[in-house]
Amino acid sequence: MAGLLEYGERDLIGSDIGMLFKAREFARGLAPEIERNESVRENDLSYKSRSGKEVSVIFSASAIRDKNGELAGIVCVAADITVRKQAETRLRQVMHSLKQ
Repeated sequence: MAGLLEYGERDLIGSDIGMLFKAREFARGLAPEIERNESVRENDLSYKSRSGKEVSVIFSASAIRDKNGELAGIVCVAADITVRKQAETRLRQVMHSLKQ
């Protein structure tokens, strides 16, 4: 992920993960949901790269708890779906033009 978003690994370790999301979805909704429900699965979100480029992803995350049950961290997995999103947009455009 570091390469995809133009960050180095050291830039990301220990950083606020909310900085990676285009619309700050993580800080507003996903982080509390992960903490309450232990995980989120296959959320369609947009990351933003260091240069500001939007990267569409499918995002999943799980809470990591310490021996006392306290939140110790969150592990995240994301798959780049930018090409798929572009194809979906093009398909909608073609479908719209065929209806006219």
